[in-house]
Amino acid sequence: MADQQRAVMQPVATNTAGSWLQAGNQLLSTALNTWATVESVKAQRAASGGDQLAKQLQPELENGAAVQVDKAPEVKESEPMKKTDKTLLFLSVGLLAVALYGKKIGM
Repeated sequence: MADQQRAVMQPVATNTAGSWLQAGNQLLSTALNTWATVESVKAQRAASGGDQLAKQLQPELENGAAVQVDKAPEVKESEPMKKTDKTLLFLSVGLLAVALYGKKIGM
């Protein structure tokens, strides 16, 4: 009978703040360990010259030394004639007409 009373007196397992903190701590530790692994791989690659080999094989597109040609160049459509262009055209045609008319009548 004493065992039954102790079983009743024991608290039910609940989710406490401590378990959340432990889970967060473990998550951060895992993330830091993963980051450390990635950085060590980068360091090993740099020490063995792997970065320099990759840079030699990859074209330098960032600074414009190499140009990618994937599509045809875009052709701009000509803009419609502006008002000043039309005025200049009409003045030129008018002066030509006056010159031809003057030549015809013998000015």
